[in-house]
Amino acid sequence: MYILDYKNECMNLPIDLDKVDEITITILSGDEVIDILYLDGSSDHYDSNNERITSYYDGSYIPYSIRKGIDYYEVWLERKDSHDGMEIIETIVKALRGLK
Repeated sequence: MYILDYKNECMNLPIDLDKVDEITITILSGDEVIDILYLDGSSDHYDSNNERITSYYDGSYIPYSIRKGIDYYEVWLERKDSHDGMEIIETIVKALRGLK
């Protein structure tokens, strides 16, 4: 698994999806920030850029959640840009709701 910064440079993360309950992505000034909640109740927080001077909130989304029945993880991994992930999830959700 990886997250992207505003320059779309990857930060690899050692995540075992079999132990994950929910993944939440927040985009701050183009940088992906990930919060992971594990099945045992523990959590991790990773920021793709720890040198950001100002954090502008660009949005957030959940690509994976066992509790909420969300599994867009494989499609989400195909993103090439930090903002692509949000667009991918929005497109999937709209399609599932029958919207265009």
